[in-house]
Amino acid sequence: MVVFVGGVGVAGFGTLPEFPFGFGLSYTRFEYSNLQLNESELSIEQELEVTVDVTNVGVRAGDEVVQLYASRPSAHAPRRLCGFGRLSLAAGQTLRLVMRVSGRDLANYDVAAKDFRLRAESCTLIVGRHAHDCALIADGRNGQRGLS
Repeated sequence: MVVFVGGVGVAGFGTLPEFPFGFGLSYTRFEYSNLQLNESELSIEQELEVTVDVTNVGVRAGDEVVQLYASRPSAHAPRRLCGFGRLSLAAGQTLRLVMRVSGRDLANYDVAAKDFRLRAESCTLIVGRHAHDCALIADGRNGQRGLS
């Protein structure tokens, strides 16, 4: 028997759910741009500020829930939800969303140390509409500053 918790089991077996975590429907369309991080390195005591511009490119007003995921090469889960924000936009309107993430939000529990620790490795930050969307990626490539 396989138990799927938070998409981890699904991703681990190479299958995709019909509706990924965070999936929602809208009567309009949104585009994301201008992903920025205020830091390129983070300690467990620090806070990271992630900003993204969201534009309603449809003809109707609508709400959008922007989701921020973190991905590390050594993590047991392919992506971890570490922030989100909801915006209400009129047709054609652009708003800037600011999400704050603490170093502790990106840390893993170290059983031996009995405390949370940030691993000394790079972290890819992904902004999207749901767990399987990659609207914008900050990983140090394509001019986007990543997080280490």
